[in-house]
Amino acid sequence: IPPVHSPWKAGVIAEFQHATVEAQNALLKLLEEPPSFVRIIATADAEDKLLPTIVSRCHVIRIKYKVSSIKYDNSEMKTSTLDVLLNSGVGERFSLAATVGKDRETAVAFLKQAVLAVRSSLLSSYQSQSSPYTKYQIPNTNMVRTFSRALATLEHTNTNPRLLMENLFLQLPPEI
Repeated sequence: IPPVHSPWKAGVIAEFQHATVEAQNALLKLLEEPPSFVRIIATADAEDKLLPTIVSRCHVIRIKYKVSSIKYDNSEMKTSTLDVLLNSGVGERFSLAATVGKDRETAVAFLKQAVLAVRSSLLSSYQSQSSPYTKYQIPNTNMVRTFSRALATLEHTNTNPRLLMENLFLQLPPEI
């Protein structure tokens, strides 16, 4: 259906690298003979994850981004936060969620530090079996993913930080 008030219609397909071969082939049919008023924007993290015929029919725009470095006190984050989160009950977790979820900036900073601290403890537990966090090794792999998703949600959506932190802390494994 042609647009009424503008020269074209646009559609965005986010994270197209996850599309099945069948879905990519379906888009390919549209790309072969697109209507003049249609603009399609498909995002992907790498060209090699898409069918070569799709890439050849598209205008590729490569976006480079810089990963920011975050400085934090690794030992302080490990001892205070991981111990509180993993060795506390529901009430203590709600109390911590209220503290770190008081505003968006505090919650984002906390989550960035938590992701780095959990990754660091996971790496150190693989390198040294005498690490105090060796018993957390299996939960850590899931915790990195959980903290990262919460961080992305908080940075890219209009989410209540305290509610997100409460939800996050209740998802973590119970007392170990």
